[in-house]
Amino acid sequence: MDAYPQELECDLQRYYGIDLERRGHTPSHVALMAENLPKGALTVAAIDPDGAWTEEMCLLAEIRNLLCDLIWGMAEKRHRGARPQRIGPSWMSGRKKLDSAAVTVDELNRRLAAARHG
Repeated sequence: MDAYPQELECDLQRYYGIDLERRGHTPSHVALMAENLPKGALTVAAIDPDGAWTEEMCLLAEIRNLLCDLIWGMAEKRHRGARPQRIGPSWMSGRKKLDSAAVTVDELNRRLAAARHG
């Protein structure tokens, strides 16, 4: 709450109707709501700029990027100019790799069960 107070206050009002000026909301309730803010929320975007990109925005950005690449590729070489700048979160352009690893079905089930049961 200390790092991005205005963003958090706006997000709590926008997504959950929580007015911090009114009494009645416990700190633990407000903290729970803050932990579960959706992608695109001001607080999420302030913490990580990639957090501003919702799934819909990523899909639209990728469509735009593909269309720009298509138009650029179809142009005559002498008229092309520089390749169009891609838009989207950093992980879409390969600047930031997402951690991933292949696991067996049994291993996945074990991890999910462990997460469910604490």
